[in-house]
Amino acid sequence: MEKIFCDLEKEVDNEFREKGTFFLEREYILSLQEELNVFPRIINDLLTASDRIRKDKEAARYALLVYRAMKDREAFKKNLPLVDFPEDHPFLPLFCLLPSIRPTFRFLKEKSVPQDIIAKTLSQYETCVFLYSERYNRLGLNKRYFDWLQYYVDCEILDIDRLRFEMKRLYDPVSLVEDRRTETRFLLYHDPQNLPDHESKCGIEGRPVSADGQIGSETEHYPEDRYRILIRPGDQCLGVHIPEEGEFSESACEESYKRAKSVFASCFPEFDYKGFHCESWMMAPQLKQYLKPGSNILSFSGKFLKYPIPSEGKDVLNFVFLLKFTSYDDLPEDTSLQRNLKRLYQSGGKLYEYGGLRYIAG
Repeated sequence: MEKIFCDLEKEVDNEFREKGTFFLEREYILSLQEELNVFPRIINDLLTASDRIRKDKEAARYALLVYRAMKDREAFKKNLPLVDFPEDHPFLPLFCLLPSIRPTFRFLKEKSVPQDIIAKTLSQYETCVFLYSERYNRLGLNKRYFDWLQYYVDCEILDIDRLRFEMKRLYDPVSLVEDRRTETRFLLYHDPQNLPDHESKCGIEGRPVSADGQIGSETEHYPEDRYRILIRPGDQCLGVHIPEEGEFSESACEESYKRAKSVFASCFPEFDYKGFHCESWMMAPQLKQYLKPGSNILSFSGKFLKYPIPSEGKDVLNFVFLLKFTSYDDLPEDTSLQRNLKRLYQSGGKLYEYGGLRYIAG
């Protein structure tokens, strides 16, 4: 990132001296709000924050520098881990994203995405501000949410009713396989150096993944005349994300899947996805020990075939407990899931994230 910034320093210095940072101006923010109504609940907070940042010349110039660096999407995303923001201006990361909102809106309109989906998708910018406030007790945005919103800058995600769908590829060395005779489906884990070939007529090889997400130790062979691959490494998939707000019933989720199929077929016919993919702590088979049968989380994850992925077991702490903590003993116990997870981590255990694949024909 230093090199990107270095290349832009002179250009940004000249622009800042002559025009300032255009997206920090009150007129710009108000016109964006009037046109798209993206920040109905925090518009006054945004205006106050913009006044404060404009008075801090170094912070205002830095915002312009980050925005200009964002224009080179490939280089910026490659160096995204090196980007940082000052803590004394919690709204600064959000301001850097403001100029991308209109292009995202125009792109989705050109794709004929339904208006309610566009509105819900763009509302994520404000939603992230409130999610940040739940964790840090002040409005704003941090690096984690700034990074997440890059998917919205690149128009890779749509919020469709209860769920969120990302256009992506499956890069894990796992395939979803179907027995042609019984229509039974299961996962195979492959040697990364020996991924299944689309043109192969020699059958499929891999280590079967059990129903509880455990990878077998022995490679097995599945003849092509009886087994077929429905989803394989490299295939396009709709990544499924679960927003924190809203009803999480089985019917609400199934309606989202149904509508997503219709919307992507109509608005993104070039995106030939093979199924749905989810990576989440909610996919962990271990949750059966801590949740009652029929729980919404188990109902959601039960639609997927699961496999282990590299994980540090931290995501569940971020999503279930929200607030920062210094010791597992400080974790709240407001729900049975919180109580069970707290005991798990106090005893030295962890709940790891898993991947899941779901194939829906038609």
